[in-house]
Amino acid sequence: ELLEEFDAVFIGSGAGLPYMLNIEGLNLNGVYSANEFLTRIIFMGANRFPEYDTPVFTGKRVAVIGGGNTAMDVARTAKRLKEVEEVQTHFGARPVEWLLENVVVDSRWCLIHATHMTKEETQNLAKSGAVVGLCPITEANLGDGVFDGTELLLSGGKYGIGSDSNVRISLTEELRLLEYSQRLVRKERNVMTNKTGSVGRALYDDSLSGGSQALGRKSGSIVPGNWADLLTLDAEALTLSGCTEDEIFDRWIFSGDDSLVREVWSAGRQMVADGQHIRHDEIERKYRSVIQEIRQ
Repeated sequence: ELLEEFDAVFIGSGAGLPYMLNIEGLNLNGVYSANEFLTRIIFMGANRFPEYDTPVFTGKRVAVIGGGNTAMDVARTAKRLKEVEEVQTHFGARPVEWLLENVVVDSRWCLIHATHMTKEETQNLAKSGAVVGLCPITEANLGDGVFDGTELLLSGGKYGIGSDSNVRISLTEELRLLEYSQRLVRKERNVMTNKTGSVGRALYDDSLSGGSQALGRKSGSIVPGNWADLLTLDAEALTLSGCTEDEIFDRWIFSGDDSLVREVWSAGRQMVADGQHIRHDEIERKYRSVIQEIRQ
């Protein structure tokens, strides 16, 4: 039916196995399938070569042949790698390296993403007392790479969790993806903790501590003088059946999702009741109206 209306139809699915062009030069250095290029960077740390064993080569210009989300991920990732190189060429130092050497970075700072830092940059950032604002879902969606969370923790650094993309907003998925991405890179379990016990509890506590510091907000723990920022989980949910204390965090983060949240209070004001925002209906109506207006 499409060919009856158009002379040609291009379908760029952007997923699945690579389709290699039958042309000369495919075996030259610097020619990759999209899958290999992204795998080298996201899972094998090629963006931090030679700290990691796997290299990746990008010239002054990069050509991406293909379509779909995978092609866009390659284009963005290649651009990010070149941005670091261009800063290094112009300033004589990598972005975070230059920042730490020329600006007083302290606990009042929050560096967003910071995905492509070297081991030394990660260690020095941790020493500064600044917080790293991580957005694992966004990084995964863009194919931008995996932050070296292990080195940050070993160096005594702090992180918070944010969501700077509306592709998916979920606290549990952000924390789960943070841990699982580290496992994929390091090929081991229970990575985002430097102590024994519950990984879920460590993820939750550490992200609360770093997030509160980044916001300059007295929050993140239930103590006198802090804001009453609280939430409750559905104790009757099957996912939480029979578990107690820290096991609740592991079940919620790794087996459950945000639907287990029943109530939320911000500074003592209840914002979520029975699993729904108190202004849910009003917000949904406005959203649908705006989307309809945009599409007209």
